Amino acid sequence: MFTSLRALMIRTDDPTLDLCLPPRVDDGTRPVTSDERDLLRLASVTRGWDASLKPTAVALTEGGAWPGENAALRIIDLLNRPSNDLLQVRIAGCGRRRDRHLTLTEWGSTVVRTRAHTMLEQGARSEARLTYGGERGPARAGSSVGMALRSVFTRAGLGAESDLAPKSLVLRAALDRWDPERQNIAEVANLLGVGLDRAASAVSYQWVDTVDWNEMAGEVAGEVAGEVAGEVAP
Repeated sequence: MFTSLRALMIRTDDPTLDLCLPPRVDDGTRPVTSDERDLLRLASVTRGWDASLKPTAVALTEGGAWPGENAALRIIDLLNRPSNDLLQVRIAGCGRRRDRHLTLTEWGSTVVRTRAHTMLEQGARSEARLTYGGERGPARAGSSVGMALRSVFTRAGLGAESDLAPKSLVLRAALDRWDPERQNIAEVANLLGVGLDRAASAVSYQWVDTVDWNEMAGEVAGEVAGEVAGEVAP
């Protein structure tokens, strides 16, 4: 509309020209904006946090869990459920993604704690999955969670956006973690469970010509070793 009005010299402004959207990654998908993330949170809550898996799916994905990983997460994988701190979850990587720990947002922590508490009160075992109640394998479970997330995008009015997908929530988490001043690609890689190249692509950063390979490899090795040590500590 504003394009037509400018062509007719009726108006010269267009409010959409001032919108600042995050850059797209290689496949054309971009991170959601913080406002879009808030819309998705709101759209996911249709029957309460405890009655539906959709708020939990959004909470885990915005924390950095890819849909396939999201579908496999069990109550027992919540590492500090009884406390009031931000919730940490143990992620079992799938495909080429590594196992890791993620810290959820304040909203996500509240949602997932509520979901887990309700499931346990209703008789669920600690091995019960938080976002998938079926008996199918990992591929079908991941597809089910992906469909649930797409329905949330549609309900939020974002379903027609060709550059948005469920993984846009994961990319938002990566962008929030990324600090251009520190060039902390290793932290982004550990958040996403991917290699350094894919982490750089996720935040649209061209880093190959400037990176100190030895230093970066040391950072990644140190952080992975720290996580492993935490797993085996008595």
